[in-house]
Amino acid sequence: MTVLEKRKSAPNYITLLPPGKIIAEKIFEMGIDATELAKRCDLSLETVQELLDAEIPLTLEIAKAIERVTWMQAEGMMRVEESYQNNLKFHRKHPDYPVL
Repeated sequence: MTVLEKRKSAPNYITLLPPGKIIAEKIFEMGIDATELAKRCDLSLETVQELLDAEIPLTLEIAKAIERVTWMQAEGMMRVEESYQNNLKFHRKHPDYPVL
């Protein structure tokens, strides 16, 4: 069964949700901004901003740093990253497939 055939038996859309969007929502709920997150995680502001803007992929090292600050599980964030990257690759090969 091809990937496209598998997709046809699954939901009729894909989601493109980068982990940075979820992290941005969490820090908003916490009342902190990207600058504060960077400081608390001992990361550069540039790295945090690029992650929040989905310009760089989430790494396990960054996920663990964010986990210490936000209590969001690093493993869960990495699963979101993996799903995002897989769906992004699929979308690039099949740009007409619906995106939600």
